[in-house]
Amino acid sequence: MLSNTYNLVIDNKYKKQKISRHIQSSDSLLISNIYKKSNKPTLLIASDAYNANRIIDELDFFGSTNVKIALYPDTEVLPYEKVTPQRELIAERLRTLWQISQKQVDILVVQANTLQTRICPLPYLHGRVLLLQIGEKLSISELRS
Repeated sequence: MLSNTYNLVIDNKYKKQKISRHIQSSDSLLISNIYKKSNKPTLLIASDAYNANRIIDELDFFGSTNVKIALYPDTEVLPYEKVTPQRELIAERLRTLWQISQKQVDILVVQANTLQTRICPLPYLHGRVLLLQIGEKLSISELRS
């Protein structure tokens, strides 16, 4: 890429910053430095799946080990297709939504086209979560309900 424009929101102030002729992974370094200075939850919108995965790998490299980075994956299903997404993909999306609701994510990476899909309301998500711990005993009737 020869030039990119980044729209930054830092401390509720919208800033538009143009970075010209950057080398690969310099955008991830910039994002890492911005997060380290602000220390606030950050949403990063990637153009496609390749860039989303690349940025996550690079943020892991540039960031410290205590920064929690998550990917909210795309369903990989076109809107007009009569196909349901894979179960593993749905489980990953639900896990990520749960982590966000519990404030366990520092940087969330989302593909641009994923932002067009609707997600379930928070009460719906909380009403359908079953948290289990090792050694915990459940009654069959509780599990069925």
